[in-house]
Amino acid sequence: MSFIDLSHTLKNDFKSYPGDPEFSLKEIFEEEEFYLSKLECSLHTGTHIDAAMHYIKSGNTVNDIQLDSLIGPCDVLRLKCGLNDDSSTQDNTNLKNILKNMEIKIENLEIPQKGLEKIIILKTRWCDYFDSDDYFHNNPYLSMEFAKFIIENGVETLALDTPSPDKFGNSEIHKILLENDVNIIENLTNTRLLTKNKYNAYFIPLKIESEASFVRAFLSDNEIHTTDNEKIRKSVDKQILYDNLDKIHTTPMGEGRIKRNLDVDTDDVLKYCMEKIKDSNSTAYKKGKNYYVEIDDMSFTINSSSFTIITAHKN
Repeated sequence: MSFIDLSHTLKNDFKSYPGDPEFSLKEIFEEEEFYLSKLECSLHTGTHIDAAMHYIKSGNTVNDIQLDSLIGPCDVLRLKCGLNDDSSTQDNTNLKNILKNMEIKIENLEIPQKGLEKIIILKTRWCDYFDSDDYFHNNPYLSMEFAKFIIENGVETLALDTPSPDKFGNSEIHKILLENDVNIIENLTNTRLLTKNKYNAYFIPLKIESEASFVRAFLSDNEIHTTDNEKIRKSVDKQILYDNLDKIHTTPMGEGRIKRNLDVDTDDVLKYCMEKIKDSNSTAYKKGKNYYVEIDDMSFTINSSSFTIITAHKN
């Protein structure tokens, strides 16, 4: 099995976030039979995970995070910048200028139409500029609309090749994601190597009672096959959804997305959706925090807790 390592190597003189303690790895004892080192730094150094406690006083610490939210199939979301995955940083001298202080909106991204996995990697390739003065101060950042989209689609872990989901000096995106149980992994590296849209992700933090932890981040591209058990589970998921048809609804924002994405002209968006969902030829399954219903060339995303139709897409 081959792996793609997305973790920075921690070593002396490693770059820290502005204002954080400098990274220091010191030899404190050396004998003929063993060696002992001392580490001093912020836990937000290098490739790391933010737990809710980072911004929420009563929030979970890293040791509270469920491992199944950090391991499993993941989607790679790319920016629509005309970026060539196989090219070097030198070949993309214009990319840095495109990315500097860029607000990443939904329309800037290539998003799977069949719904998102519980783990997503946002590939910007800003990590190519880790050694530049701009890396921490002028990073691309998430729009509030995109942050809410991540939450609505049941994403449990967002992994970034940038230092933060926020613009430098801000924290509102951190807060809304962590308040909604979305783990944030920052400072991935080597994302140039990600040429596929889907991988198996492994984001392994320390079992530490703290607001953050170093993470060993790596991917494999082994095929994920649908087993008979999964087929049975999907059948059960569909029945559970159908038992709750009376609870299904949508929001004004959802109506707008559905009409725009499906290119439908109707005054009763909910009725239109319900007719499609209840069609005997539809298929339904649960993934993460959402149900996904597919019929004809359309896919509907329904939150499994509130039964809100979040969005719909053409396949």
